[in-house]
Amino acid sequence: MTLSAHEPFDWSNEAVRDELDIVSHQEAVEYRDKRILVGDTDVGKRMMIRIEELKKLIQAYQDGEIAERDASSAYKW
Repeated sequence: MTLSAHEPFDWSNEAVRDELDIVSHQEAVEYRDKRILVGDTDVGKRMMIRIEELKKLIQAYQDGEIAERDASSAYKW
């Protein structure tokens, strides 16, 4: 994991004219052999559970276990 800190940047005409860059400092604070992916996080695991639930719902609809309802009654506020 790398932390980055950026110095304040002056947007004045002088900074633009002299083509000054934003100065940043980076420091590696942790090294890993494998990148952490979304699926490796708690949120990613919940997303995968939700995806599986939706796949089951689709399959139930395709198998006729869930009837299609009238679209005009689906969104009554």
